Amino acid sequence: MKNDDVLAVKSIIEENALFSEALLTIIGGYTVPLPHRGIYTSNTPQIDYTYFGGYYVSLDMTFDLIAISVTTAGGAGKRARLGIYSSLNKTPDSLILDCGLVAVDAIAVVTSVISQRLKKGLYFIALQPEETAAKYAFIYPVISPFGATTTLSGNQFATFRDITTTFAGGLPATANAALYTAYGGCLLAQLRRSA
Repeated sequence: MKNDDVLAVKSIIEENALFSEALLTIIGGYTVPLPHRGIYTSNTPQIDYTYFGGYYVSLDMTFDLIAISVTTAGGAGKRARLGIYSSLNKTPDSLILDCGLVAVDAIAVVTSVISQRLKKGLYFIALQPEETAAKYAFIYPVISPFGATTTLSGNQFATFRDITTTFAGGLPATANAALYTAYGGCLLAQLRRSA
C-alpha cells in the first residue's frame, strides 16, 4: 500500500473514532459498527440464512433501540428478525438477545425497542430475512478483525452467515457461522445508547 493510501486510511479511522467518541457522550446517541469509508446498498440476503455483522462496543453501555436501513422494499407485510450475539475467537457465538421482528416492506430506517447492557468488546448483529426482495445497507469497513481484504483498497470481510437456520425456526441459540466472503462488507446496524 502506498504512503498516500496509508495516510488516507489513517485519516478515515481517526475521523470515525472522533465521531464515535462524541456520540458516546450523548445519551440517545447512536453508535456505528466499525470505522468505515462508505455505504453500499446492493446486498440482498437469502431467505432461511442468518447473517452476522461485526459490531464493536467501545465501552460498557446500555442500549434501548436497534436499527437497520432497508434500501429496497420487500414484499407487502414482509419482515426480518434481528438479534445480538456474543463473539468467540472473532466469530458469532451465543445469542444474547432476540430483538424481534421489523417490517421491511418500505424503504426506511427500521427500529426495534430493546433493553440490553453490553460490556466493551466485539459482538455480532444478526439479520434473518423472511424473503429476498428487500435490500439492506452495508458498509465498507476500513479495519476488520475478521480476515483478509478483497483487494488492496481495503474492502474488509466482516459478515458471517449461518446456512443451517430457517426464518420459521427463529434465531439459533448458538451460531453455526462461517465467514461469508461474497459479502465484502458489514451489515449497517446501529444501537442507540440509553445509559
